[in-house]
Amino acid sequence: HFRGRRLKGTPKQLPEGYQGLLLKPCGGAKHGSSSSSDTQQRSWQALHSFQQMTVWNHDIVPAASDWHMRCLDFLALADKVHAPIDASQVEQELHRMQQQQ
Repeated sequence: HFRGRRLKGTPKQLPEGYQGLLLKPCGGAKHGSSSSSDTQQRSWQALHSFQQMTVWNHDIVPAASDWHMRCLDFLALADKVHAPIDASQVEQELHRMQQQQ
C-alpha cells in the first residue's frame, strides 16, 4: 500500500539495446548555487543498471495500453524509424509497393 491505496505492478523488460540506470549527482553544481544553470556542469555517477523494471498503478495492474507502458514500446519503434537504410532496401520497398497497385 502507498498512502492508503493498494499498489499493483507488472514487470516490463526494457527494449533491446537499452538499459536503465540509477544515477546520483556527484561533483559539479551544488543545490542553492547562485550561478546560472546554463553555465553549471552537472556530473552523475551510475550506481546500478537494470534491464527490467516494475510499472506500478493504483488498485489495478497496469494495462499494455497505459501511457507509461507504451512509452517503453516507443523506444523500440523510434529505433526502427530512425535506423539507417541503404539504396537496395528503398528499391525493394518501391518494387513491393508497385506490385500491390
